[in-house]
Amino acid sequence: MSDLLHSKLDIVRRKRSVVSIATGVAAAVALVVGVTFVTAMLDWWFNLSYTTRAILFALQMAAAVTLLLKLSIWPIVRGPDEETLALSVEQHWPVFRSRLISAIQLGRPEALPVGAAPGLVTQLVRETEQIAGAVDFGQVVTTRQMTRVAALCVALVAAGGAATAYGQQTAVDLIKRAVLVPGVEVPRKTRVRVSEGDRFIARGDSITLTATADGLVPKQGTLITTNAKGVRQSYSMAPDPNVPDGFSITIGAVPESFTYTVQLNDGVSPSYRVETVERPAVASIAVRQIYPQYTGLSDVPQAPGDMSFLAGSRMVLDVTATKKLMLRPAEGGQRSVVRMIGTDVTYPLELDINDPAKAHASHDGPRSIPLPPGTRAMRIELVDETGVTSKNETEYRIDVVPDRPPTLAVTSPAEREVLVTPKGLINVGFDGTDDFAIAQLELKYRPLPATEEPEFPINGLTGQYFDKRDFAGRSQTRIDPAIEFDFEQKSPMAGIPVDNFSVRWRGQIKPLESGTYTFTLDTDDGVRLWVDGKKIIDEWHDGDFDAVSQPIELSADKAVDITLEYFENAGNAHVTLMWARKDEQPQVVPTEVLFNLDAPKITAANAAARAAKAIPLEIGHSPKSTRGFYPWKIESLGASAPIGTTFEWWIEARDNNDQTGPGVATSEKYLMRVVTEAEKRAELMGRVGDYFGEINAVREGQVDLSTKLGTMVQEKPAATP
Repeated sequence: MSDLLHSKLDIVRRKRSVVSIATGVAAAVALVVGVTFVTAMLDWWFNLSYTTRAILFALQMAAAVTLLLKLSIWPIVRGPDEETLALSVEQHWPVFRSRLISAIQLGRPEALPVGAAPGLVTQLVRETEQIAGAVDFGQVVTTRQMTRVAALCVALVAAGGAATAYGQQTAVDLIKRAVLVPGVEVPRKTRVRVSEGDRFIARGDSITLTATADGLVPKQGTLITTNAKGVRQSYSMAPDPNVPDGFSITIGAVPESFTYTVQLNDGVSPSYRVETVERPAVASIAVRQIYPQYTGLSDVPQAPGDMSFLAGSRMVLDVTATKKLMLRPAEGGQRSVVRMIGTDVTYPLELDINDPAKAHASHDGPRSIPLPPGTRAMRIELVDETGVTSKNETEYRIDVVPDRPPTLAVTSPAEREVLVTPKGLINVGFDGTDDFAIAQLELKYRPLPATEEPEFPINGLTGQYFDKRDFAGRSQTRIDPAIEFDFEQKSPMAGIPVDNFSVRWRGQIKPLESGTYTFTLDTDDGVRLWVDGKKIIDEWHDGDFDAVSQPIELSADKAVDITLEYFENAGNAHVTLMWARKDEQPQVVPTEVLFNLDAPKITAANAAARAAKAIPLEIGHSPKSTRGFYPWKIESLGASAPIGTTFEWWIEARDNNDQTGPGVATSEKYLMRVVTEAEKRAELMGRVGDYFGEINAVREGQVDLSTKLGTMVQEKPAATP
């Protein structure tokens, strides 16, 4: 085919493509602009939901893509061939008289049949080129449809721009909502914010509904409710004095579920629902006691109405509720727990994944819970899957029975005080029993001072240090002149751990001057402070902080009781007790105003415990009972038992309680005085004399009795014949 004719037809093809693309784009833009503004107006009137707007947006996008495909893409992809283009040119320019089509068809290779004259075809092409050179093939493609569509598009865009300029931010927000920009609300003079939205409440409970106005704040609002039967009711919402620009209303004793909207000025909230449900309750519980391992006892079931636990036992608690419980509460939300009455301890209820109406109590992993000291009952508090809580829960009584300490007696010697020589011995007899097992038996002794103990100071507070953080376990006592300790990461005293210990200081405080005092505790971790019977600080939690009390009136030279409780969890540990009168800087409470009237007894007891020595007694492997003798040779005391020394001795038994004990039993105290052999012989002779005196008294008594019997026989009257 001729290059000229080919280029002329390409002009037609390119113009058709441009017109198709322009028409399709203009039509798609006009559709999107028009539908967007229609959606925006409908949204303004009816506050369309996100789902409705999403459907409209999807439909307009589908229509726009369809227009582009139909008007732009397909006309190009499926464009006309050269014969069709040539036909359209000849229809527009009849001067060709079929020459153009013939020249195209006959100009192709192998188009002429065998025997045809090529010269005629060449002449035809030359004539066609002469005609085509004077003709504008581009006029064949009409632009009327493109012009009309483009004009419509320009008109819609101009109208939309004018409307946007007139509506300003309102129009912008409506367009954003139409194209699904998140977080944009329908622009109103007043926008209504309902923070709580859908709610669940127990049937018959009251509910308070609140809303906040943004923009123009009205004097009052309106709550519109609709129940399941379609009955609508309106309530006036008064301003909430506790919430800026807020409105609230309380509906009492709600009997059934309903939907509601809040209207403030021209603003209307989305529709929300209040669902009424039954409260969760306990359908049944199953309780088992896990005895401490040291007892060797197997687990036993407990009747919920009469539960008795050995101290140190753990409880296995399985709960079945009347409905499904909340599986994973939101952060800070309530969850189902078992509350131990008599303490501040709660344990979570872990739900059965296969049946959320069933749960079990757990603590630190195991499917069981300990019984904190002071526990007297438990209460099961439930939260259902909607967040509604139980009410008026049953309290299940729990008796925590302490493990009794061993019983112990010294069976010999019979005398409470004996004299021994340096080479003598005492056969110490003992008899002990325990409910479970005696772990240790010791013979303890200490020398008594030859003179009276000096008086002990009474300034300072008695500090009782426990090796557990809940004032349980083993304890030791000492007198602390002031409460100003920085234990760092060390033990406060021998036998007390570095972490997880507690201290209780008690005594009296007597100010030198009257006034209003404020107490401050610089502490890490929890503290509680009572002064004159009033709890003035209660910060029982972990952390490094200053706890400041409310002011309290104290009188000069008048002593009042003071108690300070402290626990250490982990890490650094410090506690300082300070006070200050009005407008003064806090300072450490000085020793001279702190008093402990029990100081002599406590100090003497501690000194005796430190000075005492022990001799282990062989009893076998943890028997429940033991009985035997220990030959206590005085020479084993060595230089610590010179003649004239008096020893106080006793026997002490410990059981195998490794949970709340061990339980300790102490026999009565006995005295042993080391004397010379002469003093011992004198004592023995005295005992012999006493023995013979007793024998003589018995003999004389028997003689006297025989004499009286003989007299009675002789005086008996003769029988009457």
